[in-house]
Amino acid sequence: INATRPKARFPAEYIVPLSHELGHFRLLDHLEGTIGRVALILPGRPMPSAQLTLRDVLRRIIDSPEKKRDGELLAKQLGTDYRQLRYFVTHGSNRHFPAEFLVPFCRQLHDYTPLDFLESQAGRLAFPLPPRRTLGVSDIAEVHKLLQESLDATRIALGSMEDDRIDVAEARGMISEF
Repeated sequence: INATRPKARFPAEYIVPLSHELGHFRLLDHLEGTIGRVALILPGRPMPSAQLTLRDVLRRIIDSPEKKRDGELLAKQLGTDYRQLRYFVTHGSNRHFPAEFLVPFCRQLHDYTPLDFLESQAGRLAFPLPPRRTLGVSDIAEVHKLLQESLDATRIALGSMEDDRIDVAEARGMISEF
């Protein structure tokens, strides 16, 4: 028995139906979070694609003639062999692409189309989070300046509205301040 490799793997194409059944998207949220993305629910109903499957999406990415990907290297990076990888993406195969391969697959190829496809099936849209940065002294000074300018513009607007009338000159002054 091989203790490092699970015998049964959860199929990636079952993530969305399971999420709907459970009533939450924690699994998809976890996958997106590991690659620095976040997903939001879109208004309306999910947009299932009757003609396209996750298997189709994966196969198109792997076999893309424009990208000229090395399938054997990709399989090795995913921890499987090329033959298994082909079984995962071939129509009529009873083998499914493992959910545990989704994030490494997307990272290795710098292509998040498989996760985007699953998100669209769930009625969600995923996007990368902006990189975090710490504020420096100059950033704080800029915020202070912006707040001061906003306060000045508000004072001018309030001064112009004191008599419950705004003439053309006052309106132009307020517009230029804002």
